Amino acid sequence: MSGRLTLRYLPFAWSGLALTTLAFAALGSAVRGDPCPLIRSWGLSVDVFAMTMHEAGLALGLAATLRLLSKRGMGLSDLGMKGGFSATWAAYAVAGFAAAMLLYPAVEAATRAVGVGMFWWGEGRFAYSSLADWCLVLITAVALAPVVEELFFRGYLLTAFLERTGSAPLAVCASSLVFTSIHALIGPGAMVYIFLWSLIPSCLYLKTGSLYPAVLMHALNNVVAYLIIPALL
Repeated sequence: MSGRLTLRYLPFAWSGLALTTLAFAALGSAVRGDPCPLIRSWGLSVDVFAMTMHEAGLALGLAATLRLLSKRGMGLSDLGMKGGFSATWAAYAVAGFAAAMLLYPAVEAATRAVGVGMFWWGEGRFAYSSLADWCLVLITAVALAPVVEELFFRGYLLTAFLERTGSAPLAVCASSLVFTSIHALIGPGAMVYIFLWSLIPSCLYLKTGSLYPAVLMHALNNVVAYLIIPALL
């Protein structure tokens, strides 16, 4: 490890939550009340709008991080975007995706056994009300989120923690806790799942030295979670 990464950009991890909060606050102020009816009048579900704001904010945080790192002579290759892609790495990604799919029902069963719900509300399923919803989900959850989140939380944050601590298990746990914290509004059981889930792309990154398997695994996961399952329900 080069020791060049710094944790001073850690606050950008919550840039998505910050922008989402600001967006809802601004709309609430504009209508002097609940902004949800206004959002629905645009043909968007509130869930999709919130997810879009969150990923947009996180993308801005990542852009700021990359800009600041570039002034230190660092680029995308220093955050794991290197080495191209290979069939072996694709196999790693598919294996990671399969593990994530098996993990969810196990966590759900465990949380229910102790009386903890997966979500703060209902079944936690996204409800898409228009073509615009589906398009935004495709852009934000499938195309944008895997790249932005893996670059920041694994490429930057995991590497920075590893350089700081010298311990892979500690670095993986620390970066996974931060990753889990940005999903705090989803629900208690879901946060347990997300923490355990995030160990998978972390291990893929450490195993291969590249973010490509983690990004592909993340994209496959989001295709199922945000497109296939909602389409079937």
